[in-house]
Amino acid sequence: MEKSLTDYKEIFSDTFSLRHKVTTIDEKHTFHIHDELELFLVLSEHIKCVVNDKTYLVKPNTLLIFNSMDLHYVSMTQPGVNDRYVVFFKPEYIEFLSSGETNLLECFLFRPFEDANVLPLTEHQADSLILLMNRISNINALPPGSLYGSDLYVKLYLAELLLKVNGIYRDYHKVGDIITHKNQGLIYNVINYIHQNYWAELSLDKLAARFLINKFYLCSLFKEVTGTTIT
Repeated sequence: MEKSLTDYKEIFSDTFSLRHKVTTIDEKHTFHIHDELELFLVLSEHIKCVVNDKTYLVKPNTLLIFNSMDLHYVSMTQPGVNDRYVVFFKPEYIEFLSSGETNLLECFLFRPFEDANVLPLTEHQADSLILLMNRISNINALPPGSLYGSDLYVKLYLAELLLKVNGIYRDYHKVGDIITHKNQGLIYNVINYIHQNYWAELSLDKLAARFLINKFYLCSLFKEVTGTTIT
């Protein structure tokens, strides 16, 4: 019997999580999806990433970017050390810090490119991201109440991390030469709605009615923003 998306769904209790993991065995090598957005910084050799129907052999200093519709897994291709940083967060945890001109979630939403999940980094770029992630980890390791505003510091450092990631993403994909789509937010809401209701009987007409938009225009916008069809 063919699996449904519910068979791959992972549930997290935290709205935000950041971990530096160093292991010698695979923790997970099966497909999964989750409502949280994910940044996965690969620091080791011999790592394979599978996203939907694509397979990548990724090099050290590669950032993997997954949204809530990416069915994916990451594994080792041979025995060795698997060194990585993994960040999970719910969009609402950080999206209030976005502005009309700067969307911190852009790299998760704006994907009219091939291989948008895989972002190669220079050593300097990787080090700059690791510095920010270590700052967050250090704050999270403090005893509760020992640092006034620790919760806000974490969000601000995460916002700075996402600013750097989006800047690298934009430079790599030459987004400056593309008109960033003003309807990213709308399309993200559509994606999120589909993801939360994939067990129900959805249709293009119902989606169009739900978001008060012409169904043909919705299809066009979805393709422009995500690089894939709404189907």
